Amino acid sequence: YDMVAIKGGEAAEMFDKGIASLGGMKQFVKPNQSVVIKPNIGWDSATERAANTNPELVARIVEHCKRAGAKTVYVFDNTCAEATRCYKMSGIEDAVKKAGGTMVSGKSASYYQDVTLPKSKKLKNAKVHELILESDVFINVPILKNHGGSTLSVAMKNMMGVVWDREYWHSNDLHQ
Repeated sequence: YDMVAIKGGEAAEMFDKGIASLGGMKQFVKPNQSVVIKPNIGWDSATERAANTNPELVARIVEHCKRAGAKTVYVFDNTCAEATRCYKMSGIEDAVKKAGGTMVSGKSASYYQDVTLPKSKKLKNAKVHELILESDVFINVPILKNHGGSTLSVAMKNMMGVVWDREYWHSNDLHQ
């Protein structure tokens, strides 16, 4: 399968079923690879408010990557609110550390590298977090919610957390 849908149950257990039906994490992560997981950690909001990706889901993905032989598993977001509060309040930081992953800051311009976007209509370049550019495997873990700039906020909108200049992107025809 290229895609599976699992309904009903807790996030971590649903992930287990979904990744198993795709042949397991070893289909995607090979020994000694560097993995970057990008959940939505944009808000300094408690887990039960569901403003961010479920921390148990993120931890389970880290665990699967480690069992598949990943050398490193990094987790980060260029948050909307203050980063240390977002990482802590979301529960993701603690969950990732317990699972054996490494939290990385997304809030310093020094981590971002210029990238040219040759097929873009308006945004011809972006500053992208270096971990994305250097990783062997990138796993985007958004949540479903609505957004005024893109109607439905899913995988594409979650990518705003890998660029430095998100404010510019929001004000320059995000849909394109």
